[in-house]
Amino acid sequence: RPAAALTSADVVYYGSYPQTKNVSGDFPAEPIAWRVLEVSGDKGFLLSEKVLDCMYFNKVPTSRPSQYWLWWSESPIRKFLNGKKYRPSVSADITGHVVENPKDYSFYERAFVSGEQNCILEVNLDNSAKLFSNDIPTGPNTDDRIFLLSVAELQDKRYGFSSGNTDTAREAEQTAYCDKNGTLAGYWWTRSIANSLAQYEVVNVFPSGLLAGNPIYNWILGIRPAFYLNMKNVIFTSPANGGKAGGVTSVLLKQNYTSDDKGRYEQKLTIAADKYKLESAALTTGDVAPGTDIKLSIEYTGASTGPEYH
Repeated sequence: RPAAALTSADVVYYGSYPQTKNVSGDFPAEPIAWRVLEVSGDKGFLLSEKVLDCMYFNKVPTSRPSQYWLWWSESPIRKFLNGKKYRPSVSADITGHVVENPKDYSFYERAFVSGEQNCILEVNLDNSAKLFSNDIPTGPNTDDRIFLLSVAELQDKRYGFSSGNTDTAREAEQTAYCDKNGTLAGYWWTRSIANSLAQYEVVNVFPSGLLAGNPIYNWILGIRPAFYLNMKNVIFTSPANGGKAGGVTSVLLKQNYTSDDKGRYEQKLTIAADKYKLESAALTTGDVAPGTDIKLSIEYTGASTGPEYH
């Protein structure tokens, strides 16, 4: 299919990450399944189908009560997700926080090779959404490549979610790699403030799909990364047959889309990258009468396949 045909409720495989334990007890990298929330113009909005990793939202506050600990701009998760592309928040001078990644790796570098990284867009995120009306100041906008969803996005019907506080479309399975690292099963973080400064609560998704608050440091909760894909770099999509995880799309049928033309297909992407070039390509040619259906054959060699999944 042409890249423009990629649509909501499709699943695409992009990048790789430890997920399943093998017989040796190791966690080799496997293709990551992403739910396509929306394709708009040249941007595809993707959310990981599974909970891929876990962390506290922030460390135990050591100063007087402050909204800063609740801000996405100050969360170690943000630094972990963005790796070398992490950009300190404009609020850094105000908060005085030194944001550190508590892990010895970052998601951005571990999940994506250079060609895949180049297709991920940096976007300006609105971090003002809250679960309840309150007087807690929200943090500033941030410029991120990888991020957590907000309450507003998780209540947006365009993305297949309901506007209510509970929705089974938000449920997510977590990987065995998360189990190994102590994730509280079925829970995953958002980047939005809840309703209690005294409890230092940020919104998370419960196993039932409920949106509710949880203290930023009490539990190790799951991480479902999201990002915007530059569709200009996607040459075409094709069915993800062979060597890919099956049965993913059945989960997506719980989403309530208003249109019947949504995809619900498992796809892999062929992307344009400086590092990987086709050695040759030949097209069939000839005159085509208007309204005539034709089959166009493209023969090429030199495409990269295998561990890096291009």
